[in-house]
Amino acid sequence: MLSYGYTVLLSRVEYGLMLAGLNPYEGVLHVAYRNRRVLSFDLIEEFRQPIVDRVVITQVGQRKIKVEDFERRPEMCYMKDGTKRNFLDALYRRLEDQYTYKGRRMEFLDIIFERR
Repeated sequence: MLSYGYTVLLSRVEYGLMLAGLNPYEGVLHVAYRNRRVLSFDLIEEFRQPIVDRVVITQVGQRKIKVEDFERRPEMCYMKDGTKRNFLDALYRRLEDQYTYKGRRMEFLDIIFERR
């Protein structure tokens, strides 16, 4: 769930970087290798806990997620389609939650896309 959520969040952060005209391949915290978009990885750090981690912990804590919601394969464990859909719904609702940023209430997505 964390990995899937981080991938969704990464796509939103990369989109924000493109809107701002920044080069996602020039990072500060992460080391550039294999043409990775390291600035995207740098910026995702600020949003992992309040967005993705919180959704995962809430769903697990409220017992909305069960062992049966996953399919085990030799190479990895996958969320079943219905579970994935419910998780994405919760994740996108969280991205739309209001948060105080620079003295005003904004959705997390708007904070990610903020260019000032």
